[in-house]
Amino acid sequence: MTVARRSVDGQELLYHSIKYTNNIFVLSELKIHQASTVLTLSLKSRHVQAVANMNDMFQLILSN
Repeated sequence: MTVARRSVDGQELLYHSIKYTNNIFVLSELKIHQASTVLTLSLKSRHVQAVANMNDMFQLILSN
């Protein structure tokens, strides 16, 4: 779920809060650089495996 969206210094920032069914949370920031096709993804969670899984999911979604 997208929590917030804003534009700063030529970049579009999307913030997400993801909750797994087992109550594990992952926070994400997707930074879209408007002058290029570069995307930067930042993920945060107390569970390393959840971050790895969410990174894989973002990569899959963005590659299609």
